[in-house]
Amino acid sequence: MSELTDKITIKKSNLSAATKKDYDFRLGLFYRFSPIKSDDELIDCPSVELQKILVSYVRHLIKRVNDDDLLANTVPKMFRGIRWILNSNYLENDIKWNPIESMFPKSVKRSGHNA
Repeated sequence: MSELTDKITIKKSNLSAATKKDYDFRLGLFYRFSPIKSDDELIDCPSVELQKILVSYVRHLIKRVNDDDLLANTVPKMFRGIRWILNSNYLENDIKWNPIESMFPKSVKRSGHNA
């Protein structure tokens, strides 16, 4: 593939404005945590290295959930933008998502009741 081939990013997508804003916000949080700092770096990151970074990020989010700094139901949402970029650039299957998703905390019912 040549260097002139366009990479599909959130800004170039046809997603709704609200979805773009949400994905950009959550990707920004990921970029602040990880050594990856942009959509282009995410797309170009070798899959083995990216897998390690994503597992480390899940552990970071779980720690935040355990510290009551983040809700458990938010953790899967933190990966939607990442998955969208990887999927749009034909890279989603390079990542083993099952081990990552198995680490997600159990979702909590909003009402707080066990009914």
